[in-house]
Amino acid sequence: MTDLTIEQIDELEMLRAVIETSPDAIFVATESGHYLHVYAGNERTFDLDYQMIIGKHFTETHSPKCSSMIEETIKNAIETNLTQKVTYSLRPEEIYFIADSHIPDDDYWFEARVTPLSLKHFKERIILWNAREITQRVKLEQEVRLLVDHDELTGVFSRRRLMICLSEYFAEFRRYQKDTAVIMLDIDDFKSCNDQFGHLFGDKVIRQVAQTCSAELRACDMFGRLGGEEFAAILPHTGLTQACDLAERLRFAIETTDCKTEDGKSVHVTVSIGIAQFDVSDDEDSNVLNRADKAMYASKHSGKNKTTVFGECIRTRCN
Repeated sequence: MTDLTIEQIDELEMLRAVIETSPDAIFVATESGHYLHVYAGNERTFDLDYQMIIGKHFTETHSPKCSSMIEETIKNAIETNLTQKVTYSLRPEEIYFIADSHIPDDDYWFEARVTPLSLKHFKERIILWNAREITQRVKLEQEVRLLVDHDELTGVFSRRRLMICLSEYFAEFRRYQKDTAVIMLDIDDFKSCNDQFGHLFGDKVIRQVAQTCSAELRACDMFGRLGGEEFAAILPHTGLTQACDLAERLRFAIETTDCKTEDGKSVHVTVSIGIAQFDVSDDEDSNVLNRADKAMYASKHSGKNKTTVFGECIRTRCN
């Protein structure tokens, strides 16, 4: 082995200093998955006994689920000779070298860059697994997504999320021609209810209608608030007859559920419903909403508390 020059020694010391002050955990392993060295990193959520894993295989230090992910990532890095980026979550019971047994049981998220090096250890290439803990960032992103995708008052899907779902189902319809129906419903005489009992009670009515619909709809249905007192549901793989039966269940459930005012008075509200389905002539996803909206207003104009299906003309009533 040749002696290192002063410049090379300085470079190695600099590299060591950079690695040891890194916020990330750095795992040095062979391509077969045996740990050669570990740098713990200086930003850690919990303490791990890093020294005990030196020489061990990753299947001895992580759960089978996690081991499968590690194996696949290393394989891709070696085969492509490119750095792989992977985001994954671990629970404490999936990490077998935890030093602290009092870690809260939760999902801990990591973002890793996995780089294949040209260096070899006994004819095996060396892998550098650089892992950064990003749990707080992921949780913040999840909270933001929840706020964006759900209506603040009712907790059902927001208009934005519902429109995304509609676009996705329309693309599926254009490809496979599978029946998809859309229900639109509007609370009857909602302004009068607000004027008589106040806006707080009006909010209570909107929440109750949303809860009633959510309870009656199927798990596969997408339900959301379009705005004000108007809601919509997307019913995948559903023809008009089945959609009409489901809409009538919603209408009856809402009509027969009372809502209590502050002084204990029971108030019953009704809804007007319109139904339409995707059509092969549709050139955009909003076409079906326009038809369902027309059918809904036909219910309004014919006496309210009705369900109307949009056909060649607005002609079919379910009740």
